[in-house]
Amino acid sequence: LEEVKKAQSSVNTSSTNSSSSASNTTSQNTSGNTQTTPQVPMSSALGLSGVDMSYQGIEVRDSYTTSIFDMSPNPGNKYLVMKFRVANTSGGDNNVDVLSMNPKFKATINGNISANNELTLMPEDLSTFKGIIKAGESQDVILLFQFKAGDLSNVQGASLKCTVKGSTNDIIL
Repeated sequence: LEEVKKAQSSVNTSSTNSSSSASNTTSQNTSGNTQTTPQVPMSSALGLSGVDMSYQGIEVRDSYTTSIFDMSPNPGNKYLVMKFRVANTSGGDNNVDVLSMNPKFKATINGNISANNELTLMPEDLSTFKGIIKAGESQDVILLFQFKAGDLSNVQGASLKCTVKGSTNDIIL
C-alpha cells in the first residue's frame, strides 16, 4: 500500500511539473493538482486497429433527422454535430465494434462550455457504431451533443475528450 501511495505521489508530481505541448493538454483536477492529458487520434483512444478516423468538422442543427430517426433537442437547445470518417486501412474487411467499448465523449466549445454526447441507436452514431467496413472503404459517423442555443451562436473552437475503461484522452481534431 505504501508503494502505491509513493507511485501515485510521483505521478502527481511529474504531472504537475509537465507543461502543455502540441500532444498534451494540461488541466487542473478537483484536488488542485495539474494533470496532463495526452492528445491522441480517435482510433488510438478507442483501441481500434486497421482504421483511420479523420475529423470532418462540426455543424450546428436545430434537430437531427435521418431516414429512420428524427431527434430534437430539449427546448432552448441545439445540437452540435461532430463528424468523422472511419476508413478501413487493414487490407481486409474490418469488424469495427465501438459499441462494446462503451465510450463516453465530452465536447467543449469556446474553451469552457462542455456537454456529454447523446446516446442514440442511429447507425451513424460513433459511440454505438458496430459494423463491418470493407477493405478500402469508409463509413461516415457522427457524435451528437446538446448545448444551449445561445452557446452555439458563435462557436470559435471545439475540443473532444474520450473516456474508455477509465482512461481519458483528448482527441486530435
